[in-house]
Amino acid sequence: MVKPECINKVLESLNNGMKNYKAEFLIGLIDVNEDSYYELLNFTGALIKKETYVLRDEKSAIISISLVLFAIREFQNGQFWNEFATRLDLDEAEAMKIGKKTFEEFCKKNGLYFHVGNKNKGYVTSILTHAILPNASMAKFFEFLHDLYFRDLEEDYIDAEVEELIQYMHRLFSKYLEDDDISLIVQGSKMTIANQQLPKAFRIAFVKAASVVAPIIERLLYYINQSNYGDVIEYLENDRFDTYFEHSSYIVKERFSKSSNRKHGVERVKKFQKAQYYFEQGKLYLQIPKQIIDSDYIENDIFIEVLNDNSIIHREKVLLTKSRLFFKSEQTIVFLPAFYSELSFRLVSRHEVIYTSGDALYREFIIFDLDGNEIRPKQLTDDTVKVVTYAECEVLSDDAQIDSSYMANYRISTVFLNEESLLLIGDKVLSTNVASIRNEICTKSKYYGVIIKDDSKKCFDVYSSIPEIRLRIPYKKGINDYIISINNKNFTLSDVAKFEMKLISDGSGDELGVICLYEHVMMENNPAQIIIREKGSNRIYIEENIFILKSLQYEFDQNYYYKEKVAEIIRLEGKDIEFYDTVLPYKVNLRLNDCFKIKFEFNASIYEMLIDVPVLKWRLGSLSSVTNRHDDIWWEDVDEKKLYVKYPNHLLSQLYIITGTSYEKIQGKKIGDEYRYSIEHLFQIRNQEPITLGVLINEKEERITEIHFKPFIKDFSVSYYDRNDLIQGLYAQWKYIGRGDIHVDVIYSPTNKVIKHYTIHDNEQLMDRNIELYYSEHEIVIYQLVEDDFFGGDTEKSVLAHETFIVGDPIIVCTKNKLLKGMFCISDEDKYELFNFYLKDIRFSKRRGFYEATGMYFIRDRYTGKEREWYFTNYNPFFVKPIYIGMDKLTFEIVDKDGDGLIYDVKTKYVNPRVVNKNAERYKLIDAVELEIVK
Repeated sequence: MVKPECINKVLESLNNGMKNYKAEFLIGLIDVNEDSYYELLNFTGALIKKETYVLRDEKSAIISISLVLFAIREFQNGQFWNEFATRLDLDEAEAMKIGKKTFEEFCKKNGLYFHVGNKNKGYVTSILTHAILPNASMAKFFEFLHDLYFRDLEEDYIDAEVEELIQYMHRLFSKYLEDDDISLIVQGSKMTIANQQLPKAFRIAFVKAASVVAPIIERLLYYINQSNYGDVIEYLENDRFDTYFEHSSYIVKERFSKSSNRKHGVERVKKFQKAQYYFEQGKLYLQIPKQIIDSDYIENDIFIEVLNDNSIIHREKVLLTKSRLFFKSEQTIVFLPAFYSELSFRLVSRHEVIYTSGDALYREFIIFDLDGNEIRPKQLTDDTVKVVTYAECEVLSDDAQIDSSYMANYRISTVFLNEESLLLIGDKVLSTNVASIRNEICTKSKYYGVIIKDDSKKCFDVYSSIPEIRLRIPYKKGINDYIISINNKNFTLSDVAKFEMKLISDGSGDELGVICLYEHVMMENNPAQIIIREKGSNRIYIEENIFILKSLQYEFDQNYYYKEKVAEIIRLEGKDIEFYDTVLPYKVNLRLNDCFKIKFEFNASIYEMLIDVPVLKWRLGSLSSVTNRHDDIWWEDVDEKKLYVKYPNHLLSQLYIITGTSYEKIQGKKIGDEYRYSIEHLFQIRNQEPITLGVLINEKEERITEIHFKPFIKDFSVSYYDRNDLIQGLYAQWKYIGRGDIHVDVIYSPTNKVIKHYTIHDNEQLMDRNIELYYSEHEIVIYQLVEDDFFGGDTEKSVLAHETFIVGDPIIVCTKNKLLKGMFCISDEDKYELFNFYLKDIRFSKRRGFYEATGMYFIRDRYTGKEREWYFTNYNPFFVKPIYIGMDKLTFEIVDKDGDGLIYDVKTKYVNPRVVNKNAERYKLIDAVELEIVK
């Protein structure tokens, strides 16, 4: 038999593998296709039968590769030599004899692993070790990995945790390599771990060739994590393990697809990977994460000890949890009665310290976000933080508001940081922005919301007095090194201004020049275009257009506007200026513009003044107060979890947050002319009641918007026009707050039958000109179909709106085949109770605006004792005119067939008694009758 060409390629792969991996090489790393595998087995059979010949070393390699590949592909965990011999049509004894001898010689000659147990040589064990894992064992192996992922890694793939877990597996397998079961004493109780959860050969391969097997486990755990969270799996190797994962239908794969998905907002138990501090309701806690406990220490009780400066302040016994292979200490939260700057913790077994945190928890101060999570100083942003220090240590800031409270021996400083805040804590300076001092014109005397344009459309900011200029002057420079240009006339800055220099204490040596221009220079050039630059340079430090108006006064009819359509300016005055067309009050259409414009004369020139109407504005991502639908917002439409509010007249308010169970206030941070509020924490729970956002302006609560987490329908209306109308058909419209398709059922109420079903995609109206409905009562139900992703239950119907509507005349439809019982009558605005008065068979009447009805009452038969109907024969049919129509109640004006009103007997409570006299106290003329539908 001629040696197939594919065998040369297989032998080449073998040699490359041994060269790269050396003693850790496992023959199972060789990958061959189906055809090559069959050719290899056939040639191996011929070699054993001595039907063909090759060199001895080559024969040894070919047989050894065939044994391992057979173990991978076809071995069913039964009698290996029997299965191998049967497959190659060999004598079992001959196959076993040659196979054992050949495989042992090949491994030893090439320095590859060959297993020698406590008593005997392990030939099959050695072959299976080189196979890494037979395909027949794949399902149980993946179940094992599934348990590792869900129980030990807790549905998180974190590199450091995976590495620690694999290192522990290596230690455990090495220690109990020859044992089928691991018997341990765990804190006084005997516990057995079934070591056969993984094949012995796989455990040997892991221990002896960790560089080969460990990456396989890491890779598969990574795939499981991607599958669990719905990510597209990026296969890294495309070997048999990857192929099996992709195509396998093992049962845990369904569990992956139904697991909670963090990207879809399912709340998960908070888990932390390293010890850190936590702050909640004014109290300090130390969070200690789970720790893998080596089997050497689990025989005795294990304790956590928390220390301050080597003195134990807390000690508690650790509870251990067991997964398939490992023991871990429980995640622990320890209450700290005080603040300690040199805090640490350690795990102790008897008198031996098995873990210590060292100085990793030493803190002079601790910074927390509003959720109570510790943040590092380098993570400071402009969000509000809480700083915990010793009580005597004060937190100082240049511009941030700080509220302080005290607990035990520590101070809690709530700091409302801005974009450029500096914090001083002891001898430490912290900043949200290093470059926090810049060149600027002080806005203290600026008229906010007012600008002036000249005839060339150049814009000027308006001030009530000459503003102060702040200029950062570099080290070894002075005020005389700068030129100021006022309306294109150049001056040395020191010649036209008084100034004061202050050292900036940031280690740069720079100074801050506080500069005030002389009044005569400024007013002679008012309005002024100001440019400040360095001498001999074109670099501009400040460029502003300034208009000084010392006594500008204006007033609107309201302090601010929000949803109003029109604003009125009722006062406008200014010294030394003359306004044109000042007919007050002047109305501003806020739908078209939120700015009042007027021309005026100043120093013989014409200017235009623009005054912003004080309008409350806000934006939340791409949503804002000017969008059409801002009153109610679906939470997924919020693409940025920060609210920006522009307050009118530079007012300031905290943001008020109202939920179903709480009332919260949040401080804002000033960003330009807006205030920013961080509201990320409001979106942590998905299935919750609506959250209302509002502000308080001049003691008035102003609702901004409401964020919804459950879909709902509002402003629903439905109409049906029959063929007698110009526009025939069913018309419904609504506002939908939510996501996803919605379903609409039209139901015929008398039979509760669904007449027609609609599925609505991205639309808020229904128009069907082809539907024909009977004259009767109908219902329209709008709902969503909700799947239970977590438990995999049946689809549930979530009803968003359920309304009743009537096709045809509402009186006829509501009362068709119904009996109406008179409950009360009204006479001269007095209300009286009725007894034994009924209407039935309400129908159309020839009298305009009226219906006809049959009046009746019940009498009891003297012989049978049963009630029977008795009619107002002399008065029927009654003519009724509807005054009020409800679901079950109606109010009519009623006259008899002759047009006469009905009479009420106060004493008997009857209508139209047989005997009526002129006793006005007893007999009343009925103006209207209230009736209920009884059957």
